[in-house]
Amino acid sequence: FAGFDKNGELYQECIQKIDGFEKYQVEMTEVPVLELFDTNDIIYLTPDATDMLEELDKDKVYVIGGIVDESVIKNLSKQRADAANIPTYRLPIDRYMRRKDQIHFSQILAINQVFEILVTYLSSKNWRAALSRGVPERKGYVLKD
Repeated sequence: FAGFDKNGELYQECIQKIDGFEKYQVEMTEVPVLELFDTNDIIYLTPDATDMLEELDKDKVYVIGGIVDESVIKNLSKQRADAANIPTYRLPIDRYMRRKDQIHFSQILAINQVFEILVTYLSSKNWRAALSRGVPERKGYVLKD
């Protein structure tokens, strides 16, 4: 977790909502991602990106949840990435999934859902498997035939 203040409101909310969060064996730092890594090594994942993610590069740093907010502001994380000259990509949901017969459709996923998709893809090299596991049915998408 980069740019993550352990004295901040977000950390306290994570402790409150996620059982055992304070015991997670992950690195947490208050230093922003742009100060930790060379901008040439960073990729922002955002549903607003034009380019679709095809493969994962083990030498790149993928920013998930570049902005954590209860309300979703379209293009906000993409605009921040563009301002820092960082490429943006979206998950290949449209390539492997179709809209189900319902009114609500959303490609906006929670951080843990994106993380699960990426981890599943890394182990399987299969976007269909990764997306079917990580995209909740309530988002309005099912795998294409």
